[in-house]
Amino acid sequence: MKYLFFALLTAASLFVSCKDDELEDSKKSSDLLQLCNYQKSRIDGFLTNPCEGDIFIKRLSGEGVVKYDSTLNGYTVSSHVEGTIDCIIITLFCEDYSNLLGKEISYSCDYYEYNGFYDSPLAGTEVFVGKKLNY
Repeated sequence: MKYLFFALLTAASLFVSCKDDELEDSKKSSDLLQLCNYQKSRIDGFLTNPCEGDIFIKRLSGEGVVKYDSTLNGYTVSSHVEGTIDCIIITLFCEDYSNLLGKEISYSCDYYEYNGFYDSPLAGTEVFVGKKLNY
């Protein structure tokens, strides 16, 4: 009986742990979903340097592989928001992160509006500037 109780207790703790992970993943997804529905406040044109990103949105966390995008002229992490068919968030880091190139990272950063021109081949792609990166 003692072993049955221990087994049930262990199974319950694993279940709760898995639920916590699912809730954390769900929170990250819902945060990024907010960015998919974000309406830019600047509609008067593009900045000379889109990396300036002068309009703060919020601090968010994410995960992904760091790549260099020559069109955006910076290091990026792309995230597809699960549960959507057309929401891809590209986080542009304008500082030199060549040491992270090709590595998968978990990160948090401040998200700012990207005010440059980016003609994505995929509908639903939004670009934001990430600053104050912690990984």
